[in-house]
Amino acid sequence: MDQSGNATFGELFLHAKPPIGLLKLAKDFFKRTAKRHSKDSAEHQVAYVCYLLSVIAARLRHGKQISTLGDSELLPGLDWALQHAWVEKPMRKVLMDARKGFTNT
Repeated sequence: MDQSGNATFGELFLHAKPPIGLLKLAKDFFKRTAKRHSKDSAEHQVAYVCYLLSVIAARLRHGKQISTLGDSELLPGLDWALQHAWVEKPMRKVLMDARKGFTNT
């Protein structure tokens, strides 16, 4: 994220200390987007992965829960996302880091 305010969601999810408010806005946006599309659609699947990344980034980077979902509810989503080859390597690493943390709790 640069000083002009221009950023991508990828930059938000990969930032060392992403603004928690932006993560909450992203989570809410992607949750709404996922709900508007059928579960087998690309739109739903991409939105769901971004929803997960928003929640995970808040947890990994700030130690904050921005979702009511607990580990047992997030784990199947993480496993599902990690099965998809279209999830790019940097995002896959964020999901894998979260997955490791969940299995150690």
